[in-house]
Amino acid sequence: MTTVTMRPSPLVLLALVAIGFALIALPLTRLTGAADAAWTPRAEPAGGGSADPSTTGAVESLIRLRFAHAPISVKIQQNGVELAALGAPTDPSSGQIEIRQSLTLGAGPSLDLLVEAAWPDGTPATALGVEVEPDGQETRRTTVWTDTPTLSELVTFSWP
Repeated sequence: MTTVTMRPSPLVLLALVAIGFALIALPLTRLTGAADAAWTPRAEPAGGGSADPSTTGAVESLIRLRFAHAPISVKIQQNGVELAALGAPTDPSSGQIEIRQSLTLGAGPSLDLLVEAAWPDGTPATALGVEVEPDGQETRRTTVWTDTPTLSELVTFSWP
């Protein structure tokens, strides 16, 4: 007496594997692509960021903001010039935003940024991480904390 075991067709197995990959791809796409669409800067730096770096010290840089609780607004200024004014994120679950801007590095080189942020009333003590990565330099980061609905902090970064 022989027993016959029924197995599904290879096409059915291939379809199940493809569905599994599709289900995994959806959250991965959201995790890896959400930061690009979360916020968009509303302001351009003075001069459009096209100044010659050799004469002004301007360096194309990546600024990354990480947050524990989604702020309703964030402003970043350097030397009184507004680099970015951001509203509430469209996807607060991403927890971060990346902005490309030209920054002017000072002597040393060093960099001072004024970061202002606001959160809704009732937000518990929270943190805002600021990372700066000028082209050709290492990433520098700091975290500022607040237990009030607003934050205004001058952060300084330096590179040896």
